[in-house]
Amino acid sequence: MILILLLPVAHAQTGAAGSTSTAINWHLSAQPLNTALRQLAEHSNTSIMFDAATVRNIQAPSLRGQYTPQEALKKLLSGSGLRAKEIALGRYSIVKATTGAMQQTLPEMTVTGAPDSDSPYSTQYKVPDTTTATKTKTPIMETPMSIQVVPKSVMNDQQAITLGQSLNNVSGVFRGNANTGLVESFNIRGFHNWDYYRDGMRFQPAMTQTGYREIANLERIEVLKGPASILYGRIEPGGMVNLVPKKPQATPYYSLQQQFGSYNLRTTLDATSSLNQDNSLLYRLNFAYNNEGSFRQFIDRNHFFVAPVLQWQISDRTQITLEMEYKTGKTQVDNGVPAIGNRPAKLPRERNLGESFARAEYEDILAGFNWSHAFNNQWEIKHRFYMQSSDQDGNAVSPTGLQADNRTLNRFYGGFRNNENDTYLTSLDLTGHINTLGIEHTLVVGGDYYNYKNTYLYLANYAFPSIDIFNPVHAGSPIPDPAENFWGNSKEEWFGFYFQDQVKLSYNVHLLAGLRYDNARAESNPTYQGVTTFTEN
Repeated sequence: MILILLLPVAHAQTGAAGSTSTAINWHLSAQPLNTALRQLAEHSNTSIMFDAATVRNIQAPSLRGQYTPQEALKKLLSGSGLRAKEIALGRYSIVKATTGAMQQTLPEMTVTGAPDSDSPYSTQYKVPDTTTATKTKTPIMETPMSIQVVPKSVMNDQQAITLGQSLNNVSGVFRGNANTGLVESFNIRGFHNWDYYRDGMRFQPAMTQTGYREIANLERIEVLKGPASILYGRIEPGGMVNLVPKKPQATPYYSLQQQFGSYNLRTTLDATSSLNQDNSLLYRLNFAYNNEGSFRQFIDRNHFFVAPVLQWQISDRTQITLEMEYKTGKTQVDNGVPAIGNRPAKLPRERNLGESFARAEYEDILAGFNWSHAFNNQWEIKHRFYMQSSDQDGNAVSPTGLQADNRTLNRFYGGFRNNENDTYLTSLDLTGHINTLGIEHTLVVGGDYYNYKNTYLYLANYAFPSIDIFNPVHAGSPIPDPAENFWGNSKEEWFGFYFQDQVKLSYNVHLLAGLRYDNARAESNPTYQGVTTFTEN
């Protein structure tokens, strides 16, 4: 049932008793407001409209003395919570005072902006500026490249613990296959990419990364889609993944988080504050510990990670930051269940056809510094230097296919000893802002140097004992074949120079131009069964 209630509206107006600006001698006694309004309209040259429900049960004060109709109306409405709104000359509408322009004294408020996106307290999803595409702080809308950012707010909301989980938010980026769980690789726009960048510096996870990349100390992940070789040299044309670590902050922040799962747990710590009164010396400390099991046999992974950062603000124009990351742990691979025909073999869900010794242990340390100095408001110089050293030992047992009986699984053994990697890299950038003929230019002139060395002993056995998938008997220990082992070492070295000009024209037109020169050298020198081979590029 629909009930429609029609409220009556009173419309009282005068004949021609006088002008709205002429004072009238009033003698009205205290009475209901609707009656007083009708009498006022009858004795003045005015028209007063009001909703009967609005003035119901309101008492008007007495009105005595000489007042213009407008003054008289104001007197009658005083204290009623209503006001007269003039809609035309001599015509008024009675409305609630709160809906009009009546002045009110509001309590004092302190208005503050949202925390900066780099603040530990920030929950912003929007990151308007990035440095990945241009090596300058440039709004994404002014960057002629496709940039997608995964801020820490998204990683926190999703409780992501790996780089792969975080990059699920980026279109066109898919996680690649990872050997033995030691490394991560990604396909970006169809191109397989092993490398990742940290604050614009290249690292090789295929050889130097130990375990999945820890994200506990990341502020955000910036993904550039498309070519970026002018600034970064040798890089896949699909794009790049740039990891931006957390920076020390003067505002104190302390966070301890514990995550639990059916077979794993993760503990993380984030702390930052100032070490002195003038906030010139800041620190940040990130810590993570993972312990991961499984319902599957032999799976036991863990790692310990700590990343201290110390920043000294020497002056308003000069700062230096010292950084370190240390990680150690072990990981084991699970090769899954073999297929019989086009269906998985019917095996117990916990059965693992690998070996208990098939695991890798690793230790990795990264250390470096960066400093910057602003000569003035237009020119600034930045320098970065990092070194990374890692050591890995591991064993892997991989399936190579079922035999004709559909129960005997052939396997391959591979392992490495003393897999040592040393990387040194540095970059130097000079950034300037100039104006020529009313055209704004942002210039970047710089160079970078990369040096990488790897040595290892590779163990193999292509005739490793097979296993019955329905009645498995495990080997229990690695069985390398000395005839198939070999030593290896490789080196990479390159340096490059680059120049870039960002031009800002009228009508929001932006141009980006640059050039680069590279000189690179790569060597590989494996010794296999007493025979040494050498390759150079």
